[in-house]
Amino acid sequence: MHIFKSILEKLSLWAVLAITVLYSIPPWRSYFFDGLGKHWDTKVMGYWMAWNAHNILHGNILVPRFDANFFYPHLHTLAFGEMLWPESFVYAAFWAPSHNLFLAFNGTMLFFWSLAGLCMYQLLREYNIDRAVAGLAGFIYCLTPFMMAFYIEFNMTLIFIIPFLLLFAVRWLHNPTYGHTFLFCLAFFISITSCIYYTFMVAFPLMFLVTAHLNAHRSLLRDKKFYLLSALIIAGVLAICWVYLRPYMQLRMEGGYSRNMQDFMISHAQPLMYLDMRSSALLWHLFTPPRRWSETYLFPGTVLALLSILYWSQSFINTFRNHFSQSTLSKAVAVTKCVLWVLFWLIILSNTYFRQLPIVQKSGPFLFPITLSLLALYIFSLFLPNNDSPKKILLIGLAAGAVMCFFISLGPAITIGNDIHCIKLARGPLARLFESTSTFDAVRGLTRFAIIVLFYLIVASALMLDRMVKTEKRLIWLFPILIVILIFEGQHMKYRYKHYAGLFNSPVMKRARNLPPQSVLFQIPTTPKFIATNIVMNTIGDFHYLINGMSGFLPKRFTRLNGLLRNWEISAVTKRLRQIWPQVYLIIDRRATQWLATGWHKPFPWDKLDDDWKLMMQDRQYALYQLHPKIQREARIIRHIRADELKRNSKITFYARSLRSSAGGKRFRILLNGQVVSRDILSVDWKQYNFLLPEKYIGRLTGDQVILEIPHEKLLLSTVAIHSLWEVRDIRFTPSLRSRH
Repeated sequence: MHIFKSILEKLSLWAVLAITVLYSIPPWRSYFFDGLGKHWDTKVMGYWMAWNAHNILHGNILVPRFDANFFYPHLHTLAFGEMLWPESFVYAAFWAPSHNLFLAFNGTMLFFWSLAGLCMYQLLREYNIDRAVAGLAGFIYCLTPFMMAFYIEFNMTLIFIIPFLLLFAVRWLHNPTYGHTFLFCLAFFISITSCIYYTFMVAFPLMFLVTAHLNAHRSLLRDKKFYLLSALIIAGVLAICWVYLRPYMQLRMEGGYSRNMQDFMISHAQPLMYLDMRSSALLWHLFTPPRRWSETYLFPGTVLALLSILYWSQSFINTFRNHFSQSTLSKAVAVTKCVLWVLFWLIILSNTYFRQLPIVQKSGPFLFPITLSLLALYIFSLFLPNNDSPKKILLIGLAAGAVMCFFISLGPAITIGNDIHCIKLARGPLARLFESTSTFDAVRGLTRFAIIVLFYLIVASALMLDRMVKTEKRLIWLFPILIVILIFEGQHMKYRYKHYAGLFNSPVMKRARNLPPQSVLFQIPTTPKFIATNIVMNTIGDFHYLINGMSGFLPKRFTRLNGLLRNWEISAVTKRLRQIWPQVYLIIDRRATQWLATGWHKPFPWDKLDDDWKLMMQDRQYALYQLHPKIQREARIIRHIRADELKRNSKITFYARSLRSSAGGKRFRILLNGQVVSRDILSVDWKQYNFLLPEKYIGRLTGDQVILEIPHEKLLLSTVAIHSLWEVRDIRFTPSLRSRH
């Protein structure tokens, strides 16, 4: 009965959170069944989940198919973005009965968004926090400006990971058993396969929380079972990473996809962004400091800001009370932190508003020792005595993690001002980590580390409110007012939505979805993003191969095509597309090309298409083209094909002949990824050639390369002469007897 009551309580809270979130975003309700947020990420992430859901519904439920159909012929293309694997199961549950991709996407987002509040509630209840207080903390976590300002990027809403993973870590720390070991590994699996970003971020407070707990319970360090269970957790985490993150590591190591210092400087926050009250409708006119552009608002919001000020005031007063249980060393550390924070913000504010004063201009370099000392003090606090209270351990660990993530969010340098007049005041305390880029070279959007700071503030405020409520129960009646304020502020954010259902009415796109299974689609134009992602929307449920795609990193082949299309170099683009197998079909967004041509002052060269492309169909929006068959006479004839396709179709078939009778008997050869795998002699007449490509050379990350060429000795033949030696047509890859078995 107790378990049933507990489940009903949590489901009720989950439902109320979902309704509140949906109510806080008025436009979302109108677009829930036929629209998405007007941002390219919604279409791209919806496509990723649709790809996963398609495979899940066809029985692939253990590991995602990382070789997704976009960015063809690159391998591991799903690993160019977040895996969204657990989310895809929820997406599939919405999609299977409805076949409405908008409902599937919006329903999945609402599901996990409200789950974040429920996870926060459950984590606080683990510390016996009052139900009303824990519930309020869940509402604050869901409705913080960090979430409300940029939620249309789907992975922003996956902050459930932070309290979710901490919950199972805390349960294991408080009672290390085999069952809790398994549950933590399961929680880690759900977290890392949902969003690598947030799992990486939560590692910092988790690391410090474990350190503080072990310092308070040193007897665990003498327990052999504790070491055994720790080893099992490490083994489980490594096994999960090996199975699910291997494609990410391969992209990073072999593909060279990583961030550089310039990326960090673009995406970092500034200290005053945490005080930018323009995200708060209630405090709009009180304080509007200059800030850089950011995809997130870092100000905690009116409710959390007031609660945080109240918490810090109480902590400051308690530090100097005679009966306070802190040791002299603890008091000294607390006072030093307070002084350093005052100096930090004094330097930031004085440089912002009184930069013209010489003494202020000289104060910037002092930020480096101040921030380094602050970080050291918070880590040192983990090892202080008298920290045996579970709540105190939680606060100390989260505080150290929040300070670490605060300085990470500031990037390699502490700056003020806007992008045009950005002033570097000092190196950040973690500049060495950024310079080495061994830790953060896959991270984009350093401002997102602010969620750990906000998470700490919510937990600290909840612990303070819990003490106050236990003293004065009537305070609970203020909580509905605070929730109303949260909703009021959330409704004043800017929301952008669009009905996308009309895209599916295009006759051209319907025809494209009925092309042969072995087809590759390429859309022009490839920029800007909001246009380039339309083909992604149109081909959901079809899953032909796409050369197009969108993610944090882009393959080199796709970026080269982007560069050529910036100048409408259709002939050069066609030459590269002809090298791809299976056959490429061209989809042109007619309105978009006209719009871009006007802005670029360079008309789209429709006349050049006739040389190589056959118009199959067109409507008001799109045109569909097919490549003309072409006899090739190049010395080196290249085909790019993805490894999984080549393994299934490892028999290459083509027709070739010599153009000169004197060239009869001339040898040609076939190379697979640079290795000579076959040789033969040319015939004067057309002759069909069949060769089996060895599997041991198949598997290049960027796409396998098959080359047909006539080798020539130095100074024996000129390039022109080689070009006139042979003709090749009808190059195909078909299944071999080996691949059939």
